[in-house]
Parts: sequence; C-alpha cells; structure tokens
Amino acid sequence: MIAGMLAILYFINCFTPFRLTNDTVRYFAIKETMEGSWPEEFGARNDFLPPGYAYFLMALSKSGILNSFTICFIQLLFLAGSLNYVRKIFAPALPVFTFIIFSLLNWTTLKFTITPLSEMQFLFFTTGALYYFHRFNQAKKWGWLFVTAIFCFLAILTRTAGVLLAISLLLSLVVNKGTRSKAVVILLAIVVVAGLIIFFTQPKFIRYLGYFMRPFTTDPVAFFTNNILRHLQDWAELFINAPLSKTVYISYLRIVYMLAGLFFMVITLSRVFGKKFSIPVHIRIYLVGYVLLIFNWPFYEARFWFPVLPLLAAILLLPKNSVHPVFRPIVSLYKLYYVLTGIFVMGYYTWLSYNKDAMAKLHDAGKWEREYRIHFFNEKSVDTTYDKKALYLLDKYD
Repeated sequence: MIAGMLAILYFINCFTPFRLTNDTVRYFAIKETMEGSWPEEFGARNDFLPPGYAYFLMALSKSGILNSFTICFIQLLFLAGSLNYVRKIFAPALPVFTFIIFSLLNWTTLKFTITPLSEMQFLFFTTGALYYFHRFNQAKKWGWLFVTAIFCFLAILTRTAGVLLAISLLLSLVVNKGTRSKAVVILLAIVVVAGLIIFFTQPKFIRYLGYFMRPFTTDPVAFFTNNILRHLQDWAELFINAPLSKTVYISYLRIVYMLAGLFFMVITLSRVFGKKFSIPVHIRIYLVGYVLLIFNWPFYEARFWFPVLPLLAAILLLPKNSVHPVFRPIVSLYKLYYVLTGIFVMGYYTWLSYNKDAMAKLHDAGKWEREYRIHFFNEKSVDTTYDKKALYLLDKYD
C-alpha cells in the first residue's frame, strides 16, 4: 500500500512544469541542433555531451509528444524497469518492499525522475546490462551476452561513464571460471578493446579524459585534501537524504557529512568485499570501479552517485546476522529519520510542481527565477540578462 502511494505521488509529479538545469538546456540545444531547429540567434551548438539522451528527446519530438509530462512519465518507467532489474539480480534474498521504499524515498530518485536529464535513461541501460549479464552467467546462453552488449552500447551512448560498465563486464568474463569458451572471451576482449580504442580517440572523450586527469596533473596533493573529502560529502547526501547545499549553513555540517560519507563507504565496501553476502562478481567489480571513477572526477554532486543508488540499496539491505542489541535503537532511529526526510522531500517536490511562484523562487536555488516569471506570469523584465535560450525552451516545451 505504501509503495503504491509513493508510485501515485511520483505520477502526480510527472505533471511538473519543465524543470530547467544547465545540462537540460545543453541536451535540448543538442537535440534542436540535430533537427536543425536551433535558432540562429543563439549561435552554433557544438557540445561534447554524449548524444544518447538527445536522441531520446528527438524521438519524442518526432512523435509529437515532447513535453515535460511525457519526459517525466517515460523516466518514471525507466525507474520502474531499473528497480525491477536490480530486484531480479538479488532475488530472492532481497527484501523487495524495503528496497522499493528506500529507493523511492531518496531525494535524488524523485529529482532525477522529474528533471529532463540523462540519469534515468543511463540507470535503465546500466542496470539492464548488469541484469542480462547476470542471466548469461546463470544460463550460459550467448544470446544474453548479445543483449548485454546492446545495453552497454546504449549506456555509453547516454553517458561516457558507461565505458566503465563495458570494462567491468569484460573483466568479469575473464575472471569467471564458468565461462564456456575462453576463445570466445578472447575474441570478445579484442572486439571490446578495439571499440574502446576508437572511442577513446574521439575529441569528446579526450575532453572528458582531461577532466578525469585534472586532479593528478594540476595538484596531486589536492586530490587527497579536496577530491576525496568532497566526494565523501556528496556520497553522504544519498544516506543523509538531504543535499548539503539545502541545509542551513553551519560550518560543522560539512564535517558531519564527511564523517557520514566515510561511515557509509566503509559499510558498503565491507559488504561488497564480504564473502557472506551473495553479490555477483560483476556487480562487485562495477561498483568498486565506479567508486574509483567518481573519486577521480573533479566535479562534486550527488548526481554522479545516483546511477548506483539502487545497487547500493540492494547491497545494504541484504540480510545479515541480527544486529547487536546495542545498535538496534540507532538503526531504528535512522530508519525513522530516513522515512521522515523522504516524506518531506516528496511533499517539497510536489509543492514545487503545483506552485509556480515557489517553483520560480526555489527550483535550482532560484537560478532561473527571471525566466520562469516571464514564462509563467508574463513579467517583462527590464533586466535583459535573462537566459534567452532557457526562456525559448520553456515557451516551447512547457
């Protein structure tokens, strides 16, 4: 019943106004450029973002259904499919009800369901690839590996981080003693490596690689004093269930988030490496690789951790020996806290979805207030510094 109510709230939020972000504008500009409809006055658009999400938007556009509701509803279907993939991977040990509640009450899940960004599409293709690879390991039928390859390709087309997925699954094939034919594995390795070499030499990837290498090439010391600490903080946002930027700014809160991030990282990795938990090898390799990837990334948002959130939820919820009596009250209090903050998040996002004035003031920290006010209330501003591209997209797709 509770899961059903949450599903209804998610559907209600699909009626949200078009939610702007910097990357939303970029994705739509790519899509319009490919269609030839991007206004000349805005200049040529040559963006290095992968085109997968823009293809999704273009498909909706060609179908005549590209609007805020349709995007959110399909992304809700992506979410449902992703959770089902993860459920099947960890069945029957996973407590399904708790898993769904944990996932749906997280602030990042609702945010990226109702925001036109590539997160849900990437989540769907990555969890799908992991599931179909899991089926291949179970049945040893190469057809499942073919489906896995398709999902891997679509994940890479959506987000460059999908390359890690392909590498992780290839490593899993190499270390898996049950693989039917090592000759086939070698052939697959040659194909994958050749594809990655072609991909790595593309200008867009070289630019991403430059971002990835920046912490080492500019200031290696800062990698430890800044990168790791800040990524522990945005990692903690998943478990504290509140973004640090939205909390009342108190200096010690950053320390609290950092310590919480360290605590949950230790708990997660202890389970990933623990022998008593039934976690498939390819999931272990992918998660460890993803953690290392994000810790090397010089940008800081909980958004970058979201693609592994359902996997984290499943791993943390796998049954273990009973909790020590001393820690039971703490665990119970944390569960209560997480549910209450999740309910608050649901209420907050629903309020924004149906209150245009609040939407203009508070969405994305009020960054797009002028554009929303012109769009919602026709408030002509004498301030001409508003983002004309964003207003163009609002007027066209909202």
